[in-house]
Amino acid sequence: MHISYKPLWHTLIERNMRKEDLRLAAGLTTNMIANMGKGKHISMETLTKICETLNCGILDVIELVQDSEDVKQEKIDNRFYSVGIDGCKKAWLTAAICDGKLKLYRFDSLNELTDALPFDTCLIDMVIGLQGNERQIRPDGYARKILKGRASTVFPAPCRKAVYEITKEQRISANVEVLNKKFTSQTDALIPKMREVDEFLQSYSQYKNVIQESHPEVCFTRLKGNVLFSNKHSPEGIRERADIIAEYIPDVTTDWISSMAKKMKCNEDDVTDSVCLAIVANLLAQGKTETIPAKPMMDDTGLLMQMVIPREE
Repeated sequence: MHISYKPLWHTLIERNMRKEDLRLAAGLTTNMIANMGKGKHISMETLTKICETLNCGILDVIELVQDSEDVKQEKIDNRFYSVGIDGCKKAWLTAAICDGKLKLYRFDSLNELTDALPFDTCLIDMVIGLQGNERQIRPDGYARKILKGRASTVFPAPCRKAVYEITKEQRISANVEVLNKKFTSQTDALIPKMREVDEFLQSYSQYKNVIQESHPEVCFTRLKGNVLFSNKHSPEGIRERADIIAEYIPDVTTDWISSMAKKMKCNEDDVTDSVCLAIVANLLAQGKTETIPAKPMMDDTGLLMQMVIPREE
């Protein structure tokens, strides 16, 4: 058995507090907070300070967790805090699996997300790693090969220069200059989100190659064993994806997806995409994933140009 601080992280989320808020209120050091984040032991005096500050019991702060040899072998490994992120209108829809339980959150920014969720693994449906020239290879082509018949669901990624241009015309011109090709209006609509992710990773280097890119449709294909041809926005498409998710999280149903989409003010496919990525993030922690390509290149800023997907069995 070992001590886990996951109840504390849940308590902070429920009270809309950050770890830094707790540190200041309880008079803790940054090392104490860091040690808890790593699952290290802290003194009884520190535990008492936290309980008094939060006016809560010790079970709201720590719990005893079975060691790996005692954990029942399930598809989801309860030892890991795994997160999947999908962009939605003016926010990031985030699915978090902690202690085998699924929760959804809506965050306005990645800063807010990383302050709130002390994840072990994190996957996001957004471009990470931006080409600076044609010699740098992204994973998009590999993803299209997996999605035979649905390759159009993988949008072409713009180059780094295009992402930071101001107007659509300037962005397309920059992409032609660097990569000798244009991109679609769908791709252009995603550029503000791409820029937000890139700016965050450049500003907070501790998350570089920790928050990693994935693609829900590629992941669903690997989890099921064949390409899904149903439209992910349609009732049939939602039902098919819900059935795949239920193999890992049985409580997820089409009714649950519908109710959560209303609660989170997003589309139903945003829910299925984020939950799918949280599942694959858990598989990543278990060592059951691979990257495409197998040997990814880095962009000019040190970001891996890859997608993390379930390993083919």
